Amino acid sequence: KYNKCSFSYYIDKILKLNIFEDKFSTKIGTLFHYVLSNAFSKDFDFEKTFEIGVTNSLKEINQKEKFLLIKLKEELKYIIGVIKEQLMSINYTNSLFEHEVKIKINDNCHIEFKGIIDKMFLKEEEDTIYVALIDYKTGDINANINNICYGLNLQLPVYIYLAKKAFSKDVCVTGFYYQTILQNEFKTKNDLDYYNKKQSYIKLQGYTLDINNCDLKFDKTENDSAIIKGLRRNNDGTFSKNSKV
Repeated sequence: KYNKCSFSYYIDKILKLNIFEDKFSTKIGTLFHYVLSNAFSKDFDFEKTFEIGVTNSLKEINQKEKFLLIKLKEELKYIIGVIKEQLMSINYTNSLFEHEVKIKINDNCHIEFKGIIDKMFLKEEEDTIYVALIDYKTGDINANINNICYGLNLQLPVYIYLAKKAFSKDVCVTGFYYQTILQNEFKTKNDLDYYNKKQSYIKLQGYTLDINNCDLKFDKTENDSAIIKGLRRNNDGTFSKNSKV
């Protein structure tokens, strides 16, 4: 926060003037996360889960927000459908949602580092667990990791740290990505362009590790990925210039 804006840091952390507001957008993010954490279980009921999420997250909303909620509900239903289609292209069959990890930093002082990973796809091979990590985002995504040294864009690297500590076996992270679960509305020339752009928004954005063993690859379609934005192989087997590998 200090590297982004030292004055903002001063106002927030020193003068304590930055009051957190529980905005409608924040509540919607909580609602979407809750529904998505349950969306891929066998007995999932969208209507029932959505209503529970609304009850827990949106206790007091005005008429305008109630109107927006109708559209957002349909949007969430659509996103779940797209993600279910994406599962067809994923090589890892096991998954965990909203997985909480606690790590003891110092036993004497009872210091814990705790985090919740939105989504993990897992493949277990002998003594190693191969993991692909996903963080849901409402709004714009900045997947650039070049500013980690300044403490910026640390969400996915922190997920890697947590995942490495989450299991008794060795953990190999094969990819780490953001996934947009709500974007601003947009206009296109025709319905086909709109559909393609919407599908592109929901693709995973992040970094893939190049693993030679085909059985351990997260994405079945990496030659021209159906689920990871920009991931593509050239005819000679190398990855294209825009692929984050």
